[in-house]
Amino acid sequence: MDLVIAEVDSIVPIVRNWQESGLFQDTKFILPSAPAINVTSAGGRSIPAWFDIRGERGPHVTFETLTRNSDEEGMLRSRDFFLSLVRDEVDKHAVPASQVIMGGFSQGSVMSLLTGLTADVQLGGIFCLCGYLPLADAVRESGRGGGGGGGGVGKFPHVKEGTGMEVLMVNGEKDPIMNLEWVGKSRNIVKELGYHVDSSIIPGLGHSINQDVLAKVAAFIKRVQDKGRGQHDEL
Repeated sequence: MDLVIAEVDSIVPIVRNWQESGLFQDTKFILPSAPAINVTSAGGRSIPAWFDIRGERGPHVTFETLTRNSDEEGMLRSRDFFLSLVRDEVDKHAVPASQVIMGGFSQGSVMSLLTGLTADVQLGGIFCLCGYLPLADAVRESGRGGGGGGGGVGKFPHVKEGTGMEVLMVNGEKDPIMNLEWVGKSRNIVKELGYHVDSSIIPGLGHSINQDVLAKVAAFIKRVQDKGRGQHDEL
């Protein structure tokens, strides 16, 4: 049994479409919903979110400003939640970590990328749709502390231990919320850490998902599943 963990709001209709088309019939999907929290950019209102959004968003905002305004506490809290989902499946249900794929859209993709890179087990893959690498300075510095094939140091000591994990990043060329600089710098950091990154910019696409994105995600999931099954069969 393969496993895909993805935040619910963006993925439910996609999963339904896949399964109606006969795809991923033997795949278990875990689709958590973000909790309601007070979000600064929403005037302090309580809305579903994995972390607070502080400061401006948009193509004019630099990656350094984005990183500086990060809700580190909220991100780490959500990361721990996603890690608990992985551990439950690996420890209680004997799902090989190499057959676990995590992903999402927007905030869900941000959390998936952070969780996958810093987990204490090597996942099969991460798909990041309209997202970026959060807490980038801490992730990069943790990776620089490790040598050879070993782990890193600092806040995320496991950041270089899972470099066999596949990473898919897909973003829209016309995204009004994202700056493509965030995407490029995120991709470069992940590559510097030793991960293989398949990155695409979809022409004309905004902060959304279209059929081109769905096709890339479906192909990615299948590729990671086939790789994970091969590794499991060799054991």
